[in-house]
Amino acid sequence: MPATSTITSFYNFSAMTIIKSSEVNTNFSTFRGSILPVDPNTSTAATTRTYDLGSDDHAWRYAYLTNLVLYGDTGSATPAAGYYSVYVKSADGKAYKKDSAGAESQLGGGALVVTGTKAAPNTITAAGGVSYTQSLGERQLYYLVGDTTVGTDITANPQIAAGTTTSNNLEIVLIGTDDDKTITFEDGTGLSLNGPMVLGNNNTLGLLWNGTAWSEMFRR
Repeated sequence: MPATSTITSFYNFSAMTIIKSSEVNTNFSTFRGSILPVDPNTSTAATTRTYDLGSDDHAWRYAYLTNLVLYGDTGSATPAAGYYSVYVKSADGKAYKKDSAGAESQLGGGALVVTGTKAAPNTITAAGGVSYTQSLGERQLYYLVGDTTVGTDITANPQIAAGTTTSNNLEIVLIGTDDDKTITFEDGTGLSLNGPMVLGNNNTLGLLWNGTAWSEMFRR
C-alpha cells in the first residue's frame, strides 16, 4: 500500500514477456489505499480534475464517506437527465446544485439571503416588477419601495421574475418600507394571491414557488 497519495511508478506489460512480481505488486498498490487517476497514455498520475469516477450510465450506487472535500470552482457542467450536480463556488464558498435543465440554486434552506435594507431598499417600477436571481439562494428576502409617491401598481408580466425550476423549493419574502411609495401586487401574471396586496411600511408578503408561479404563504 503506498505511503503517500502520489503514484511513483506504473508498469505496462506486453504479451509473451516475463514480468516481475515486484512490478505487479507496484501496480496493485496504486489501487489500494489512496486511489488516484492514472493517465491511460503515459501510465502516470493523471492531470488533476481530468477523469471521472463512474458515468451517467454507469453510476456507483452508494458512497460511504467520513468527510466529503469539494474543490471550489466557478460552477459545474449540466448533468444528465435524472441527475443533480453538487459543487462549491470558490467565489463565495457556498454549495450549489444544478439540475439537468441547467437551473442552479444554492443548497441548504438556512437563513434568508437579504437584498437591500430598510434604509436603502430596492426601487420597484410598475413596468419592471421585482427581479429575482435564483442563484442567490433558495430563501430570499427583499426590502422594496415604489418609484412614485402615488403608489406603484405592478403591470409587469410576470410581476416577480419566475423561478427556473419546477421544484417547490424556493421562498421569497417581500417587505415594504414606505407608506407613500407603496407597491401593489395583483393575483395573476405569475402570482397566486388571496387578493391584491399593497406593500406599505413594514408590510410583508411571503411567497412559495410552486413550480409555475409564486404562491402566497402569508401576508402582514
